[in-house]
Amino acid sequence: MRMALASDAMIRFWRDYHVVTVSNDSRSAWRWEIRRRSAPMGVRLNGDGYLSQRAAEEAGKQALEAFLAALSAEERHG
Repeated sequence: MRMALASDAMIRFWRDYHVVTVSNDSRSAWRWEIRRRSAPMGVRLNGDGYLSQRAAEEAGKQALEAFLAALSAEERHG
């Protein structure tokens, strides 16, 4: 039953958080940023220096997965 609660928390978090990719004007550099839909996060989680949108998206997705796993674990432990 405890695993079901963790899964419910992860689903809720996945619905609220997403990754945005942004480039400079010449599209020679890309970055990712994790954002929350419901309200501003209060901190910025981002990475930059990627040569393509795809690379920035992949790195952002990996960062989002790690962030949500930590957030879920924190919620479970109170």
